[in-house]
Amino acid sequence: MARVQVKSSYSPDKYGAYTFHAHGSKHTDVYTPRDIDFLAAYIAPDNVWYILPIEVFGGIVSCKLFPWSRRRRSRYEVYREAWSLMSEPKEVMSEG
Repeated sequence: MARVQVKSSYSPDKYGAYTFHAHGSKHTDVYTPRDIDFLAAYIAPDNVWYILPIEVFGGIVSCKLFPWSRRRRSRYEVYREAWSLMSEPKEVMSEG
């Protein structure tokens, strides 16, 4: 079963970007693969979801999403409506 943190955004910045943070209420509480598997980012005005694997946030604590950009090659566009990622089995890592 996938562990999912759901975040939503209702207003873009002046460049049309919606920012999503991979942390709790404190900036120091950064999510890691031990906490969650995915961050589901909902852009309410456009009714668009991005299903971001937590590994996307390796080394960063936030990302900017541009749902209506003309640049379809944005690094996060592959995660738009990527619900199937949550149904794919993850590799199980043994501790040892």
